[in-house]
Amino acid sequence: MKVVIHMKSLSRMKNREGDISESVRALRREDLKDIYKLMMRCPTEEKYRLAAEHCWYLIAFLCMMRIDELRDCLEWKDIEFLPGQTKTMTIHLRRRKNDQLNKRETKFELERNNNPGEEYLCPIRALLRYVQIVRKCVYDCEPAGPDGARPVKLYLTGPFMRAVDDKGYLLSRPPSYNHFLKRFRFNMSRIGRPGHLYGLHSFRRGGAQYYTQFISGKKWSLTKLCDWGGWSRQTLQSIARYITGALDGPSVMGSFFRGNNNLTLEKMQESSE
Repeated sequence: MKVVIHMKSLSRMKNREGDISESVRALRREDLKDIYKLMMRCPTEEKYRLAAEHCWYLIAFLCMMRIDELRDCLEWKDIEFLPGQTKTMTIHLRRRKNDQLNKRETKFELERNNNPGEEYLCPIRALLRYVQIVRKCVYDCEPAGPDGARPVKLYLTGPFMRAVDDKGYLLSRPPSYNHFLKRFRFNMSRIGRPGHLYGLHSFRRGGAQYYTQFISGKKWSLTKLCDWGGWSRQTLQSIARYITGALDGPSVMGSFFRGNNNLTLEKMQESSE
């Protein structure tokens, strides 16, 4: 107990002195959009790698997954589409941090995003693009038969996240945490962001802010956010650190009500008469 009190006091003291953890900036919709644009204009080999990474980033963002959950707990067999259509996909997460004994099922249902200009936020398109890349890599790596043709594997197995080499080919193992973080920060710097301010929790933090602040007409309650993000409903205090952060951009108090209405003093006087 004394250690906990000491660590909290140390954290408060460091914050007062301006020593704030740098790897806390949330991933935003605009970041995913710029990564998507970067992917579309890259050469083929780099496009393959960015398409895979964009898919990982988007699923971690929308499902508010911890990176160890995405890397170590998610396999291809855990992802499925509803029979006969590709408008909705289901992701079964076998283990979460707060449910080590697997006492409850964690299931995410993600739908196709058909909003104009939001193709970069569509998990279905991102996954199908990633599937094409994985199948092409599997096809190219298969030994050719006597007739020169290679067998095509229709079913994907193994870890969902697979490391990508310099030629754009996916390997059978997932990327290391260090390599994933290095590539993530590199991609953020390529789109003009300060890459060193981002970390492995940027996806989870960004998803929390997206669902509570930015998703039009569908802003979530904190209890719904707890269920989706795998938090206990008794830990609402910890969620506040995800919804807002020191490096997520300052608020301008004078503009809090701006855009809600266009009332002027003259209009208020007219309405009172």
